[in-house]
Amino acid sequence: MPPISRRGWVLLGFGFLVSLSPLLWEPLVAEYPAETGVGLALLYLWSALPFFVLAVLGEGLKMRSPTFLVAALLVTGATVAVQVGVLLYASGSTDALAFVFLPLWLSVVVGLLAVFERAITTGVRRFRRG
Repeated sequence: MPPISRRGWVLLGFGFLVSLSPLLWEPLVAEYPAETGVGLALLYLWSALPFFVLAVLGEGLKMRSPTFLVAALLVTGATVAVQVGVLLYASGSTDALAFVFLPLWLSVVVGLLAVFERAITTGVRRFRRG
């Protein structure tokens, strides 16, 4: 595994902050807040998985900064949208399963984005060489 760069560590710190933030704001705004416990914290912490995947792949595949930023914004936006949607506007008992499956889906999307970016960069370099 390649060492994580400074931008990767910043992203990981931000990812942990975003993932655990419902522990702070959810009891204040939710009509029926969940009881805070270790299991709930671990469930929220699971949401940091795509941030970790992005930090590692961003360094391992030498992602360009614009692609890294787009992927980081995608992961952050989807994570926050699911947190707000599930914790404040859930309509059924299965809505909370998004906390389990969204990090897996986002990790796959981040991996595909990194591989596609690398493939396009390599293809453009080979095309230019002629």
